[in-house]
Amino acid sequence: MKFCFVVGSLFQQKAHYTTTYLAYEAWRRGHDVAYASVEDFALGHGHKITALSAKAPPKTDWDRPTFLKALQDYNLRWVTQNLSEYDVLFLRFNPNVSPEIEEGVFAPALDLAHQLLDLGVRVINHPEGLRRSASKLYLSRFPENLHPRLFVSRRSEDLKDFLRELKKPAILKPLRGCGGKNVFLIRSAKEPNLNQILSTLTERGYVMAQEYVPGPKPGDKRILLFEGRIFARNGIPAIYRRVSPRGEIRSNMALGATAETTELTQEDLQIVEQLRPQLQRDGLDFVGVDIVGNKVIEINVFCPGGLGTLDRLYELDLTPSILNSIESRHRTEQSTLEIHQ
Repeated sequence: MKFCFVVGSLFQQKAHYTTTYLAYEAWRRGHDVAYASVEDFALGHGHKITALSAKAPPKTDWDRPTFLKALQDYNLRWVTQNLSEYDVLFLRFNPNVSPEIEEGVFAPALDLAHQLLDLGVRVINHPEGLRRSASKLYLSRFPENLHPRLFVSRRSEDLKDFLRELKKPAILKPLRGCGGKNVFLIRSAKEPNLNQILSTLTERGYVMAQEYVPGPKPGDKRILLFEGRIFARNGIPAIYRRVSPRGEIRSNMALGATAETTELTQEDLQIVEQLRPQLQRDGLDFVGVDIVGNKVIEINVFCPGGLGTLDRLYELDLTPSILNSIESRHRTEQSTLEIHQ
């Protein structure tokens, strides 16, 4: 099989990133692996879609860090490759990191990825699903019992009215963004600096006010799904707890949160069962779900991470279970194709 991983920049990748885990496991199994930047797509004569790509050398006994270092070697020969010749295109970039350039770079990349999908390339995640779920509004597509009470507006007075009616602490955050940036805990509508916070947030776009859900412990649970199910290996499921730093409501690892093992509960399984139909309709195969108590706080569809954290916590790489699923589906599709030829 041939895999292409589309990232923001190859040179910003790290050995512990989920993308590296996926690419390395595919390469370790003997598949062709290449990296391309989201900024290096092209469409030319005959509507052929290409990308300037760094192709991994033939399989050796390299470990994961050495594999990535070799790909990042500036002397490596980059070549323009026809992307329709690939079996799997992994879209591993996040427009929420730089939303200001989305229309100029990321939106056309999704359009081109959709054309590749029509040509028979499996694209993970589905470009239309990514477009549909690009903001935190995506949470509102799921049953209300799954997520905290929420309200979205760009009008400060409407947001204040919601906070007054809620009579509970709430989280204010922009619809677009990641890494916990511009996320505020508002304890009541009488918060002294509420006007300033709302002014800052609404100036940049629509704002989500979300009921604050305190958990039994600071932080949240991160569950990783592939093809609508919690994947596992040797009985260990893809779940861990992110513990917020002392005095911090956000549980982003980039902000100093720590990770620890946790149990998969029956309640977690029930939540995933309710999420699955919509995720599958939208073609969102690889997803990270953040849960506090019995509520889904966020659904991460652009470049979800956690494989490195799971490996460190459980001393077990769960990536093979994802590659097993991809290979199995590919074999089935190839067999079906041969039958109809």
